[in-house]
Amino acid sequence: MKAKDIASKRFWHRMPVSSTINFLAAVFFIFAPMGFIMDIWRGGTLSIERVWLFVLYSGLVAIGYAFSFTRTFIAFPFALILQFGFHFIPWGRYFPGGPETASEIQGRLIFDGVGIIVCIVLAYIIFIRFITRVGIKQIELSKEMELAGDIHRVLAPDIIINNERFEITGRSKPTDEVGGDLIDFISKDEETIVYMIDVSGHGVGPGLLTGMFKASFQSIYAPGKTLKTILKNLNDVLLNQRKKGMFVTFGGLRFYDKNKVEFLIAGHPPIIKIDKEGNIEELKITQLPLLTLLRSEFKNQTISTNPGDLFIIYSDGIFETMNKKGEDFGFDRLNKLIIDTRTLSTVEISERIFKELNAHGSSHDDQSLIVIRKK
Repeated sequence: MKAKDIASKRFWHRMPVSSTINFLAAVFFIFAPMGFIMDIWRGGTLSIERVWLFVLYSGLVAIGYAFSFTRTFIAFPFALILQFGFHFIPWGRYFPGGPETASEIQGRLIFDGVGIIVCIVLAYIIFIRFITRVGIKQIELSKEMELAGDIHRVLAPDIIINNERFEITGRSKPTDEVGGDLIDFISKDEETIVYMIDVSGHGVGPGLLTGMFKASFQSIYAPGKTLKTILKNLNDVLLNQRKKGMFVTFGGLRFYDKNKVEFLIAGHPPIIKIDKEGNIEELKITQLPLLTLLRSEFKNQTISTNPGDLFIIYSDGIFETMNKKGEDFGFDRLNKLIIDTRTLSTVEISERIFKELNAHGSSHDDQSLIVIRKK
């Protein structure tokens, strides 16, 4: 499903019941005049009961299709049955008669014309009311989402670092105005931490949790503290602050020694490490994400690292990017692309990966990437 289709589905499902009723009422009165038009086609000779029956039928069929394509497709078969089944019922047998004299027919045609005008006017009034009510709410929501998006961009700005120890480029591309991914960089004394989180879900709720996570991480962090200890403390702090069911995946590196790096993976995709010779290694630890268990303990590992080593931290929105054939970008293609571009600068590697992703297809999840080269 395309991003615009997802947004359309969310729009209709989040619409208040009162607004939905207004919309369907407007649809009813747009198509109800077909009942009067059917009488005109037959020279104004239908019985008054059949005219009203055709008016009701035309409006209800239109409501059925409108509801099917905006809320749930389950209603589609019922609308289809109503549309075609209606014509197999011998309504003339149940509602015989109708105008016969010229004056009666003339009066009926005037009645049909007035009915058409009344329906069109009612449809217009109800639609204007619907658009006004929904439009105002959408403008208010748009302003709130724009503000939330600005806050998220402040919390998760692009990372561009090039100093005597590291060359780091990080970028997070949300699917909505407010993303659930966070990339962060902390450097104090001789320590450097680079990490990424992915909060379950999309929108304002996950966006707020990313802000809470970043603030808590930076307040808990102190030089010498391991990622294992920091996450343990974070889990205790945030477990009761998030919406029930939400969780956070984590993938991070802590460079604390000239030739050592601590890494911790919690429910996140593996971190890719490539040395200067092009040998690739996946750094992974199998364990639950944060905020899934009370007082959860986390496992970490430490490995050796040398100048020229390249580390890639990425979110699942990267390899799950899908083309029109339903094919994911995938791990293998990502690994090959990283190997082919490993001699480029981290900025160029990042740009190349996002270019390939855009050419491949669209993602329904946030796309986040951090490229780190140790000097």
